[in-house]
Amino acid sequence: EIINKIRNDPKKYADEIENNIQYIKRHTDGSLIFAKHLKVKLNKGVNAFREAISILKRTTRLDPFRFNNTIMIDVPKNEIDMKDAKVFQDKIIQKKKEIDIHAYFKDGIKDPFISALLMIVDDSLQNPGKKREMLLSEEFKYIAISSAFINKQFCAYFTFAK
Repeated sequence: EIINKIRNDPKKYADEIENNIQYIKRHTDGSLIFAKHLKVKLNKGVNAFREAISILKRTTRLDPFRFNNTIMIDVPKNEIDMKDAKVFQDKIIQKKKEIDIHAYFKDGIKDPFISALLMIVDDSLQNPGKKREMLLSEEFKYIAISSAFINKQFCAYFTFAK
């Protein structure tokens, strides 16, 4: 729902990102963090937020994603597997034998509003901007999201298809 709201009016969501810049802080170890209801490590901080704002202001309205159960990847049933990137990769490999999945990623942010915000900002060290590209792609028509909480561990799998 949140992702489709962003796709429906990307320019409006740029204001949401602007309003959240105030939560970028310097951690005691010197790293940058987004500290609203929870703390998430950032890479470039304000510069990444500004870049996302600029991209959203240039992005035209996109059709909403349609949920597609057939591309969904089930999340693990235990904490150890939730933390293991290889488990996710193995599940993707297996699922791709059955159906076309064109893009995918794993997320560990339990608050859906912060998760969506940081997926659009996408201030990661590895492959910055890739999640945003998937979420704002005209090419992808379908999405599946699966998630689970086990104790304090959270995991969500996002998959996309054309």
